[in-house]
Amino acid sequence: MAVVDGEGEAGLLELEDDEPLEDEPEESFDAEVPLAEEPESFGLASARASFR
Repeated sequence: MAVVDGEGEAGLLELEDDEPLEDEPEESFDAEVPLAEEPESFGLASARASFR
């Protein structure tokens, strides 16, 4: 949350921008999915290494 000193209007504009941003979380979820899969792949790699 960006807080700009002396510009209280910026906060109001950010609130208005949150409405169109509701469409973006879907894209952010797509970006987070690979990040969620990476730890699993690392876990599988470490598990395979432990079996060797």
